[in-house]
Amino acid sequence: MKAKNSFKDHATGQQNEISENSRLNVEKIRSHLLETVEETHRREVMEANAVKDMMDRKRLQEAAEKTNATRLAHIEDLANYFTEFEQSEHYIITSNDFRDMIGTSAYGETLAITKSLASGDPNSSEWQHDLSVSYRILGDIALTQGNLKKAASAYGEALAIARSLAESDPTNILWKRDLLLRDCKFGDLLAVQGKLEEAAGIYRRNLSSIKKLTEVDPTNSWWRRDLLVCYKKLGNVALTQGELKKAASAYGEALAIAQNLVENDPTNSLWRCDLMVCYGKLGEVAVKQDNLKKAASACREALAISKSLVESDPTNTLCQQDLSLSYWRLGAVAEMQGKLEKAANAYSESIAILRKLVEGDPTNNKLQKELSESYRDLDNVKTMQGMAFNVKSSDDS
Repeated sequence: MKAKNSFKDHATGQQNEISENSRLNVEKIRSHLLETVEETHRREVMEANAVKDMMDRKRLQEAAEKTNATRLAHIEDLANYFTEFEQSEHYIITSNDFRDMIGTSAYGETLAITKSLASGDPNSSEWQHDLSVSYRILGDIALTQGNLKKAASAYGEALAIARSLAESDPTNILWKRDLLLRDCKFGDLLAVQGKLEEAAGIYRRNLSSIKKLTEVDPTNSWWRRDLLVCYKKLGNVALTQGELKKAASAYGEALAIAQNLVENDPTNSLWRCDLMVCYGKLGEVAVKQDNLKKAASACREALAISKSLVESDPTNTLCQQDLSLSYWRLGAVAEMQGKLEKAANAYSESIAILRKLVEGDPTNNKLQKELSESYRDLDNVKTMQGMAFNVKSSDDS
């Protein structure tokens, strides 16, 4: 019978936000870049909309859209470019490497220009902000590669710039938010290092500050999502520490926000993904609390959302991986409950998805490993079914 401590973590890309230093791949980089472009675009549009003169406002709005289109056009090239370096087992990204490495790519040229402009015009808040975002991406990349020293250095650069912007304009709420997000990255770094109490301290501090931001504008979905993420990070820390009640409480807060975001915007895939992750986390806590009925319910909720995400974007391999994992988790809970037929069916669904993913990416060792483990789980269940059948046959005779 499957042990409760063997329950896999459920999050987009199948990542554990605290303990797993995962390998860099094209979809993670693409996700980081998209997040950055979206964040910058939102800021530029908000600034344009705040301009009183109609002609100037229209000009800035058009410029924001044009610049955003250019950035989006460069994302795929840069994501693929970074992935080439993942093949080098000992390659570590440093700030100098980063600058030199991406100099030949279209987006890299844009980034190099941004750094040059930020240096040439240190009073430009726009260029300084973009530079802060660039360092944050660099820190994220280093963190995914397990290079904690380089991650800390890059996050430090990003935080210093964000702090300078916030201090230069204390009334600018966007700069305040940027400062909070950059500070939160050090919590992620501490969590990966196993310094959970220190990480939780940063998360709690940011949670309090973000709550104040949401009070200024309760309708701002992104700020509410920031709040959701803080609760989820606190839940992760508590779960790792074995403080299950605290974890359930934090995940419950995150779930409530996710549900509200989805209710207000049912087609937003990011909100739906957040909701899926929250249900998955609550299911994980329930398993550790030996509340398998509650765990099964949470896993079914996560599975339903996973299915809808795949239906909305059938070519998205991350969504397909999450769907496979959702089936696996439902199977694991069923196995713990002794419902072997349901477990076998769920594992089989998971395997079918993984097989297609492996066929599409045969060099992906992570997918190969998950497929092998899923076959092993299915074989174990079939073995138990055979044992149960033999016992029943013996009793009947």
